Amino acid sequence: MLQLLPRERKNHEYREAVKNRYKHLPEVKRIVRHRHLPKPIFKASALRRIMIDAERKKDERRRAHSAPGSIPRESIRKKRIIKEIE
Repeated sequence: MLQLLPRERKNHEYREAVKNRYKHLPEVKRIVRHRHLPKPIFKASALRRIMIDAERKKDERRRAHSAPGSIPRESIRKKRIIKEIE
């Protein structure tokens, strides 16, 4: 857990208490359900998703325009493994 200043900790506790007090209201339920992610992390994950989708599409297109069986299908998990150590 991240160390918080006393003022920040009190603020966090207060916000949690307010959420608990009004958790039955639909507006507050919606706020509690959604988890805030810092913007750089959100953007990085979105960019990574775009890159993975582009790589997948490129492999599919390459496979479609080459001789059948010349480019074998390889799972993404196995593609990520560089070297196995026994």
